Amino acid sequence: MFSPRILSAACCALILSFMAGCNCCDSCDTCPSTTELAFESLSQGATSGVEDTHIVLARNPSEWNALWIAVNSASLSAKAAPEVDFSKEMVVGVFLGQRPTAGFGVMVLGCTIEKGMLSVQVRESKPPTGQAQATMVTRPYQLVKLAKTEGTPVLDWQ
Repeated sequence: MFSPRILSAACCALILSFMAGCNCCDSCDTCPSTTELAFESLSQGATSGVEDTHIVLARNPSEWNALWIAVNSASLSAKAAPEVDFSKEMVVGVFLGQRPTAGFGVMVLGCTIEKGMLSVQVRESKPPTGQAQATMVTRPYQLVKLAKTEGTPVLDWQ
């Protein structure tokens, strides 16, 4: 049988853990922590087949195949898709959308997860003002591989 002192201590510990938040995940409302995710660039360029500004996740081989085809649909010489272990990894595609000249680019700076949101920090590079640029349609993009997560993706422009 438990003594009242042990039960009292156990109850206090349980109450304190609820008050402090669970700290067990990144998707509940009580966990305040932000987790930075390591990532690796798989492909980056100025020309993709994607015309709109958006973010795309590929969490399985069929989504990855569709994403790779979309990225390379504007290319005459598409390479084979890089290997991804979808049991523990996923791919994030960031697309800048259509731009009127050369000199534009997009770069993933970081990835974090907080309260179920996958925040992808990105920066757009633009051609220098007053400098001549080739007049051609570009569609800058970057594909990165990171640990698989269930977060809803959001672009965070820096």
